[in-house]
Amino acid sequence: MSKVIALLKGRVTFLLERISPHYNTMVTYHKRVDGNVPDQAIIFIGDSITQGLAVAAVTPLAVNYGIGKDTTVGVLERIPKYHSLARAKAIVLAIGVNDLRQRSDEELLANFEAIFSRLPSEVPLIVSAILPVDTRVWPEPDHNERIDQVNAELKLLCLRYPTSCFVNCSDRLRDAEQNLAANFHIGDGIHLSAAGYTVWIDALRGGLNLIRE
Repeated sequence: MSKVIALLKGRVTFLLERISPHYNTMVTYHKRVDGNVPDQAIIFIGDSITQGLAVAAVTPLAVNYGIGKDTTVGVLERIPKYHSLARAKAIVLAIGVNDLRQRSDEELLANFEAIFSRLPSEVPLIVSAILPVDTRVWPEPDHNERIDQVNAELKLLCLRYPTSCFVNCSDRLRDAEQNLAANFHIGDGIHLSAAGYTVWIDALRGGLNLIRE
């Protein structure tokens, strides 16, 4: 009986992610934008951290498809709706921190692999590491340990996909206690401040430069 309940809870979580009003509204807007995205654009896909990113600061011809509170499940759901991905110069993927509360590391990594396999194989993929959190504020004390473990596996996964590049600026964002430094977030322990975005933007530029070489 407990297994049945667990499966039902998982199904409910999956459905809630898919039918979130905010998620559906954002995807609707993205679909309107998508038909006019120029060829050779850099397309950013992610959650609220991506949604708050000034993508033009990373690269001029950029499109932001970030959605607050999104997870790997939501990304898998919306990839087919973005026809511009096949015409992109590169795709930047930054997702995963919201998954940590909802699924195991194994499930998260399986979703990452599914995302990789569904994106156009000929388009370079920049994969951002899941960024650290400040556990003095963020209520999940084990998150940074899990983030490090997932990032290590995600880096190995990228090695299996020749057109992908793994970007990890976590060390530059951490303080001496290995938390997201207080000056790099807005006070909630997870969302980047302007100073935090400056570090991440620099790292993403570096990843894009690698694919241009």
